[in-house]
Amino acid sequence: MLILTPFSAPRIWGTERLREYGADKSTTGSVYSVAGTDQLDVVALDTVNGDQSSLKTIVQSNPERFGLLPGEEYPIIVDMLGADADLSIQVHPTDQFARSQGLNYGKSESWVFLTAPTSGTVYSGLRNPQYKVQPDEFRSHPLTIVDEQPVEIGDYAFVPSGTVHAIRAGSLVYEIQQSTDITYRLYDYNRPGLNGQPRALDVEDALQNVVTTSKVQIQHWGATASVTEAAYHLSKLTISGKYDYVAPAGVATSVTVVAGAITVGDHTIHQGGSIIVPPGERTAIQGSATIIAATPRAYWREHTETISI
Repeated sequence: MLILTPFSAPRIWGTERLREYGADKSTTGSVYSVAGTDQLDVVALDTVNGDQSSLKTIVQSNPERFGLLPGEEYPIIVDMLGADADLSIQVHPTDQFARSQGLNYGKSESWVFLTAPTSGTVYSGLRNPQYKVQPDEFRSHPLTIVDEQPVEIGDYAFVPSGTVHAIRAGSLVYEIQQSTDITYRLYDYNRPGLNGQPRALDVEDALQNVVTTSKVQIQHWGATASVTEAAYHLSKLTISGKYDYVAPAGVATSVTVVAGAITVGDHTIHQGGSIIVPPGERTAIQGSATIIAATPRAYWREHTETISI
């Protein structure tokens, strides 16, 4: 098992509310607890041998232990995301586009809403899916092109790659995304970044990836729920007392505390924190908490040879 150390990332739309999830700044927009890429990499403690290193390094040193092949990185990123302003209207690369750029897969993502947006909606897809959007239109009047969709606290939202979308102000979510951490901004409200300079837009690249018929897919979750997407399986559990967790076969599972706290061995994991459990491994969890277990699915192996990272 790996015990992961979260880190905070400032954002122009960040919020003080993420301090409850381990944020160290009032401008924090994401508290990353699972990430093992060149751009985002958490510190991990290996409870088997006591070694501490980056998640990327540990996975690369023994990929088979985590259900991966040599050259594969841990394929998901998990964070707690909080927003006091709307995020940019954006799109992530499709699998097809990502492979044309030498990557194994694009980027789909999911959100579980712990706090709903003030507006009661997220931006989701295009108002007219048959309309061919021109780049200048997104620069001049984007909000007349993009559709909205209602969302409530407790909802689960799946964002397929290629979907135009944006989380809105007031939201606080558990977010899981594929580790191809690429975002193409279509519109950003003409606001400056943290450095005071205008934030770059990627309209042409974005429009190469937009799936005009795709929308954010929303379903309501109760205290216990599960869903299987192409890139990962998610299970939400509410535990009280002792719980024996056995990670499924396949790729190692990340377990994230979204409310409360758990104890595993001598380690306490507070809300916003995560562990990684190798496939088939049994872990005794103690505590009163809501957790989300995310098991990646290596679907990309069915479509392409693995590209070394």
